[in-house]
Amino acid sequence: MDDAKPSDGRIEPDPRFRSRLQVAYGLRLAIGLASDILAFVLAFFLALLVGVIVNQLFLENTYVDGITGTFEWRTLQFTVLAAVALFVFFVLGHYRLPVPVWTAYCHVVLVCLILLLAEGFLVYAAKYHLSRLWLVNSWLLATGLIPLGRAVTRRILDQMGLWRIPSLVVGTGEVAEHVRQAFSADPALGYEIVGVVPPASMAAPQDGQLWGQLCEKRGGRFIILALSAEEMIVYSDL
Repeated sequence: MDDAKPSDGRIEPDPRFRSRLQVAYGLRLAIGLASDILAFVLAFFLALLVGVIVNQLFLENTYVDGITGTFEWRTLQFTVLAAVALFVFFVLGHYRLPVPVWTAYCHVVLVCLILLLAEGFLVYAAKYHLSRLWLVNSWLLATGLIPLGRAVTRRILDQMGLWRIPSLVVGTGEVAEHVRQAFSADPALGYEIVGVVPPASMAAPQDGQLWGQLCEKRGGRFIILALSAEEMIVYSDL
């Protein structure tokens, strides 16, 4: 496998590796987004089901009759706010960047809480009747179903070999070790460290250690540069 070498002497990665990464990232983004959409849909209807059960079994109210006139409006309102939540998650990197599990969960809880307050304000401003039980439970269930759906999605993708990307760490010393430990400790980040390579080997093309060849030999599809301050000066061309 030959690597392209531009006029400035820098090594360009094999386009086949880039295309594989693009496919993997695209699948992760699409499936992750679909998982969150499904979680919002389930939260919406499970909250409605909880309201029906509580009112009919314990309060003996005709809950269904009470929400008939507002169901379409609430559906539209919840859909718009859920779309806002998905956009915020995308901006925060949930579908395209390695975000730690607890950081992502804090984002989910905070965003759902803010949107719960926002929808409550909209209901109050519009002055229309809406079950508070349905309103609150929709967002509370979303805070649990979204992380649960993501965990299930990660497990399925991991079993299919589409979640954790085999990666090589280029570097030595404490910086490289800290990077290796960080990525190995949290599988949700989506990277599997398959080896640590000293930068000196990457600076010697005559030894055959080019980016594409290195990935092929070590079974990696992604390279993480973890250089110390001194290495960044010495190996600035990497």
